Amino acid sequence: MIIVVQIQLAIYPAILLGALILLKKHNIKGPVVGLFQAAEEIGEGAKRLMDADFLNKFNIVSGISMHVNAKLSLGKLGYGKGKMFASNTSFDVAIHGKGSHGARPFEGKDPINIAVQIYNVLNSIVAREVNVFKHNIFSVTSINAGDAYNVIPETVTMKCSLRTYDEESRKYLENRFWEVLKGMERVFNVKIEYTIHSFVPSLVATPDFVDNLLDLAKKIIPLDQIDSQPAVKYGSEDFAFIAKDLKQIASMSIGAGPDKSTPYLYGQHNSKVLFNEEAILYGCALQSWWAMNISKEM
Repeated sequence: MIIVVQIQLAIYPAILLGALILLKKHNIKGPVVGLFQAAEEIGEGAKRLMDADFLNKFNIVSGISMHVNAKLSLGKLGYGKGKMFASNTSFDVAIHGKGSHGARPFEGKDPINIAVQIYNVLNSIVAREVNVFKHNIFSVTSINAGDAYNVIPETVTMKCSLRTYDEESRKYLENRFWEVLKGMERVFNVKIEYTIHSFVPSLVATPDFVDNLLDLAKKIIPLDQIDSQPAVKYGSEDFAFIAKDLKQIASMSIGAGPDKSTPYLYGQHNSKVLFNEEAILYGCALQSWWAMNISKEM
């Protein structure tokens, strides 16, 4: 059985609903499951489904997910092959030092200084200990410390994100980060807490399956309406929890720019993002067409 997945914004489930209506109208013969995925943005929806044995319940072996992409011109079909979305390990670091007056730092254990050292060392490990062509990305997205000019705080908290496309690199880096933080504890004689907040695996699209979908797409849309090159996304996608247990997986995107030759300047996760709702028509047509043809092969 094939699963067709729609995720994120309101425009997305509209596409899947339209595709399912078309499939019913044309009396599709093969088995298809439409998944209106909840809690995608917080990385919990797909994992909950897997914990409930969703795939085995419906005997699902193949999956097609679709995003809407405002930075592609209207109706443009985007896709990925192989490594497409990075894994994401989100973790917290809490440094418990000893507060002191800003004029007498020698009386305390400055957690801000330690946070700076941690920031530099973790970035150095990513830059120098793993192959740069494996695309490992580390970011510190928040450092929360004191709020006075003359007081060194007791505690500093850091929010961090590690993204990789390679499981070996991810495991290596997570282990090295742990070693660094435990070493910093000993060096500075403070308590450092390391807590993994959430994890999303990487998403790998099946090249042969994607090629099959592209060949099918060429039968109903012009060739110039298909991206010439596969995309590699820097972000993460919680559909990866489902994808890792499927035999065939494709992650596609449909352009929602203002017209067929122009993309919008802003994309997802930007407060200025716009979506052309005409993209719904293109998405419905492609999803129903793929499901109708692929299900016949199962």
